[in-house]
Amino acid sequence: MKESLRKSRVLGIAFLIQSVVPIVANMAFLSPLINADDIHQTMVNVAGHAIQLQIGVFGELITALGIIFLGVVLYQALRKENAIMAMTGLCFYILEAVLVVVSRSNDIFLL
Repeated sequence: MKESLRKSRVLGIAFLIQSVVPIVANMAFLSPLINADDIHQTMVNVAGHAIQLQIGVFGELITALGIIFLGVVLYQALRKENAIMAMTGLCFYILEAVLVVVSRSNDIFLL
């Protein structure tokens, strides 16, 4: 019973990391820098608030680690039921994390 409770808590923490961190990173740090109507103003905002952009991108990198953590925890929980499907899910989580890192690496190049 204790093992099941511990696994459930770890899985809940993984879901929270994967869902809350990108919301905070985008809403608090990245979104205020972006002006959808004026690319020039966006570039001025990014140049003037480099630390804010770096914190936002760091939050997205933590999100990528959280995605991989979630995939590994789900794999461990589900591999006894169907190992092939669990491995497929893990591969898709890793692919998602790679796509997050690649998409946010462009933000660092703005600096």
